[in-house]
Amino acid sequence: MLQPLYRHPLLIAYLVLSLLHLIGEQIAAEMLILITKPLLLPLLALWFWQQTKEHAGAVRTFLILGLLFSCGGDTLLMFVEHGPKQENFFLLGLGSFLIAQLCYVVAFVKYPRLGEGLVAKFPFLVLLFLGYWYWVLDSLWGGIPAPMRLPVAIYALAIVAMALMALNLSGRIASNFFWGIFGGVALFVLSDTLIAFNKFGNPVPYARLSIMITYLAAQLLIAWNAARMLLMPAKENAD
Repeated sequence: MLQPLYRHPLLIAYLVLSLLHLIGEQIAAEMLILITKPLLLPLLALWFWQQTKEHAGAVRTFLILGLLFSCGGDTLLMFVEHGPKQENFFLLGLGSFLIAQLCYVVAFVKYPRLGEGLVAKFPFLVLLFLGYWYWVLDSLWGGIPAPMRLPVAIYALAIVAMALMALNLSGRIASNFFWGIFGGVALFVLSDTLIAFNKFGNPVPYARLSIMITYLAAQLLIAWNAARMLLMPAKENAD
């Protein structure tokens, strides 16, 4: 069992750095943003690694890789507006996040009893998620530069796959762990949707804060509840 959050120095550091980063975003303090953003996900990954080191396996490995590639995405996307300020970092960051989401997909698939999950039992749910994918692309297609359309479409499909595989944990793990992980993934999808609409559609009010608040909460929810999931034996980890 995990101890209360206040007993985990790395999680406290993650929360403090998150707050500092959000302040930096709000006041446009570039140096504060450049210092805090690359440190956030490594802290969370290190905490996750420490908490689950006695539960080695593919699920744990791919969750850690997802957190680390997310750090790569954070850093590369940061360079679009800060530091080098070059647009080519957008596609590089997109690629890193694409790998992160595929790592999460593999982690959720590798967890035992894949065929007992909600999506496996009700495959029509795939159509709902594909409908969301189509709606986002249809809404933004005209604003996406031609060279970016295919990468953005592939990335959006990976986001949908991550959400679907998170949903398929329902029925395979305890409901409180499931809702924590799925809630985190849903916030991840919301954060990326806000990025897409802000970049390729109409500007989103308070976009920078909204994107980072939902993203940082998403990663914390995924890591915290995935750790709880791994610490409980699979045969006991279902309602």
